Amino acid sequence: MVELKYSIVRSCRRKTAAIIVHPDSTIEVRVPATMQESVVAELINTKRSWINDKQAKLKQCELRRADHRYQEGEEFLLRGDSLTLVIDEGRGRIDVGENNIRVTVPPGLIGDDRCEYVNKKIRSFYSDEALRFFRQRSFSLGRQYDLLPVYVGVKEYISRWGCCFSDGRIYFNWKLIQAPEQIIDYVIVHELCHLRMRNHGKTYWQMVAAILPDWQESRTWLHYNGQGLEL
Repeated sequence: MVELKYSIVRSCRRKTAAIIVHPDSTIEVRVPATMQESVVAELINTKRSWINDKQAKLKQCELRRADHRYQEGEEFLLRGDSLTLVIDEGRGRIDVGENNIRVTVPPGLIGDDRCEYVNKKIRSFYSDEALRFFRQRSFSLGRQYDLLPVYVGVKEYISRWGCCFSDGRIYFNWKLIQAPEQIIDYVIVHELCHLRMRNHGKTYWQMVAAILPDWQESRTWLHYNGQGLEL
């Protein structure tokens, strides 16, 4: 069994332990000042599977930062999962399997025209999938925490992942559908909380933390990896 390396940060104000997996996959354990190292080691061991899963997803997303040419064999992300592009001739369909995304193109399309066709089909599919998933997830979380929007839509933003309007409408950047679901949940919760509080004050972040205690981890992930969520 591979030994997990981690750093320990002690605080007199902390009452419980928390494990943070940073975007560079390093592990930080924040613990009360008096917690013994043997207890920390036991905690790390019990959370090994969770830590490995977090690190694997971070590494996977880091590897996907590339300009797509929309050619056979390229890999795309969908909700954090890696999909290999398969191109066949057919009637212009797009289907997602367990490990691939399959696009059929009209016979006779070659070269740049073929790549442009695949580009448009994938972008359209991702936008539609984002709308479906973000709506379902937003209303599901909204019902749990009494934060229901009046409308959920998607747009292509340049420098934001979501936007909440004072009339209760929420829009998300459809490209976010490439991110792992825990990251998507953070952005959804971020905007849902704006339904009740428009600013980013201390009380607002307390509201976010009450729903997602590890929201800072997700925000940091977006800071480092968001630029890679391009199509």
